[in-house]
Amino acid sequence: MFNSLKVGVIKSLVRRKLGKVIRPVEIMSENPDILVGYVKFMQTLVSQHRVDEKLKALARVRAAKVVECPF
Repeated sequence: MFNSLKVGVIKSLVRRKLGKVIRPVEIMSENPDILVGYVKFMQTLVSQHRVDEKLKALARVRAAKVVECPF
């Protein structure tokens, strides 16, 4: 029950940060337990600070190249 409320908050935060709700969030919001679990997992990863920032930047550039991102 509370996960449904959390989905609304998550979508609102995503919309505020990115300007729109991206497709992966829309898909995961069909099952609130999955979306809330994914967000908790990602928050844990981000808060650990175990990966060097330069390596994170390199991974972002590589991922963008692999998916042929225009940015």
